Amino acid sequence: MQDMIHSELENYLIQFQTILSLLIKRSSETAYFPLLSFHKSQLELQINLILKKAENYQENPSELLAMAKTTDLFLSEILDVEIAKLKNKNKSLYSEYLKCRSQNKTEITKMPNYSGEVNFGVTQAANLPYLSSRSFLIKNTGKIDLRFYLCENFKNLEGNFINLRPKDLILRTSGTLNANGKANKLYAVNKQEIVGSYKIWVL
Repeated sequence: MQDMIHSELENYLIQFQTILSLLIKRSSETAYFPLLSFHKSQLELQINLILKKAENYQENPSELLAMAKTTDLFLSEILDVEIAKLKNKNKSLYSEYLKCRSQNKTEITKMPNYSGEVNFGVTQAANLPYLSSRSFLIKNTGKIDLRFYLCENFKNLEGNFINLRPKDLILRTSGTLNANGKANKLYAVNKQEIVGSYKIWVL
């Protein structure tokens, strides 16, 4: 049951962030449609509420999933309707939005930004410029516990670590993991002889 909740929530979060990224990227065009701009702001607010709640993800996954379903309903009943009005006014934006909404969700979950195995010790899982608002959706896909740190180098594992049990999924922002602006690498730590594995989506 928990695996089903994890998978469904994973799909929702990735799709919401993809849609929001599209609307932000095309904001110069959406500015001509006041209602659309307003609804974009509402979507961003709802996503931020989910992200804030996701800080306690492992304690209340069902509640978080319910919030995601409410956001999906908002898209279906409101934002989808506004986007439909662009069919003859901005076909490019209209088509890109539909692609985000109709993309096979199972397919989305197969395309993490980073994935790999973790042998005993420390493994660099991701490397990208520091941005405090950037979100990481991290999944432990193996059979052993893994610990994740966002820091500058593996010799000094600082900041707030994440401990993930097998099949756990969690979402964190860079700012909550480490306030150090030089923390540009995500490390996975395996304290057992068994090989672990992970998937990471950068949202």
